[in-house]
Amino acid sequence: MKKIVLILLSSAFCCLAILAHTSIKNHEESLRQNDKKEIRFTDRGRKYDFYSPLDLKVASSGCIYIKDMNKLLKFNPEGSFKKKVYEQIELQGDLAGEFNFVLLENMIFIYNIIGNTITQIDQDGNFINKYKLKSGRYNKFIGKLDDCFIFLRIIPPNNIRKSGIYDVKYIILSVSEDGKKEKEIHTFLTKRFYTSLTQGEAEMIWAHFNSVLSEDGKYLFVSNTRNYLITLLDLEKGEILRTFERKYKRVKYEKNKWDKEFYKLYHPPEKKFEDDILDLFINNGFLWVKTSTRNKEKGILFDVFNFKGSYLEKSYINLKGELMAMHGDFAFAIERNIDGKFKVNMFRFKRKEQEDF
Repeated sequence: MKKIVLILLSSAFCCLAILAHTSIKNHEESLRQNDKKEIRFTDRGRKYDFYSPLDLKVASSGCIYIKDMNKLLKFNPEGSFKKKVYEQIELQGDLAGEFNFVLLENMIFIYNIIGNTITQIDQDGNFINKYKLKSGRYNKFIGKLDDCFIFLRIIPPNNIRKSGIYDVKYIILSVSEDGKKEKEIHTFLTKRFYTSLTQGEAEMIWAHFNSVLSEDGKYLFVSNTRNYLITLLDLEKGEILRTFERKYKRVKYEKNKWDKEFYKLYHPPEKKFEDDILDLFINNGFLWVKTSTRNKEKGILFDVFNFKGSYLEKSYINLKGELMAMHGDFAFAIERNIDGKFKVNMFRFKRKEQEDF
């Protein structure tokens, strides 16, 4: 089946204490900017060449783990290459090298999409355990909560017969360690445009799904609409604890090369605005929201919230490439050079004095 897909997912970590379900509206309060200093990833003193870095996470030790194609690589906190801790051998078509990984305490859990298994290793790559799942493949491995794994499964609509915007189910699931028990925690709905083709469908994501997990693995922040709205899900109880938003000046939608070709071929409705929220991150005990606002000199606008949903500040971040992760005083971005090669930029931020809020 032929499909044209444009998907953005993301995940990160935080510490969280939370109260009851409320809905909060916020307003802008302050502005803070950051200066940056670039730190390079190296191997024996030479610049490290990445093939296709797709995910990055930082352990509590400060060591950096980067998924590069079908390998998981370990770097020390200064960006020097240490070792390869995992390599996925099974390579099958479109799923070649597809795995998700989660850092938890001193361990790494790796979901192999092809084999539908989870491999548990320590942070030096030593094998600990392997879990075989019985319930079929999942779209994303989110985390581990007690004796269950947390997954995302995406369910598109059935029997697309005419062009239009349809609901797509993003189901958050818990799966037992033996892989036999699967339980739905909560279902989020997003929008996609579909049009029926002779074989299969063509599709365009209308509202992106972004999520970020708390450090203790109990809570999930989600944005799943085109408007500025964030939902906080309690994974243990399966309940929405809080939704929050703020007044936001929407950004006019501009078609990229892929969008122009899609519109030319399939004629979806015209979008007036970009999605307000492009990604979610957790850093320094706060929720950082990447918005669609971009300033040529200052960079991309990020909003900062505490975990009660109160809006604290806005901060412009000016990086080369696409932001992958934030950790402490560091930000990590992926950049593709003119010659087509990838590199990961690691920036240290010099923060201004903390204002009182």
